[in-house]
Amino acid sequence: MLEKIYQSEFVIISVDDNKSFTMMTWTKDTYDLEDHAYRKEILNWIEVLKKNQPRYALDDARLFSMPIAPETQEWVATINSKNRFETIEKYAIVMPKDYISNLSTNQNIEEIITHQVEKTIAAIQQFDSMEVAMDWLGMDTA
Repeated sequence: MLEKIYQSEFVIISVDDNKSFTMMTWTKDTYDLEDHAYRKEILNWIEVLKKNQPRYALDDARLFSMPIAPETQEWVATINSKNRFETIEKYAIVMPKDYISNLSTNQNIEEIITHQVEKTIAAIQQFDSMEVAMDWLGMDTA
């Protein structure tokens, strides 16, 4: 069962230890999210991934509405590169609906993948639908 382990104004992080699944859900309040707070939330996510070592992870960014600055994209890629998540087999991202946020998130993902070519074990996939992402991860949506 999915259990909420962290919540802020901008993000909710939940885990299901039985399914080795961790999920981050961005809230609609991300339109007020500033760069330093975004970085803090990314660090919180990384700590949860390190602690729980899931096989499956989902980044639900449907409501994410912050354009991510290029310097921050680079920072996220670097911080992800320094932290090896060898247990993750599949990492799904449900993309934002907002065009600018979608573009920014896509660039962020590309930057991460570029930094981790040799270290990445996980299959990383982008989705427009939560149902399709959960199905790809092998998680039931009921």
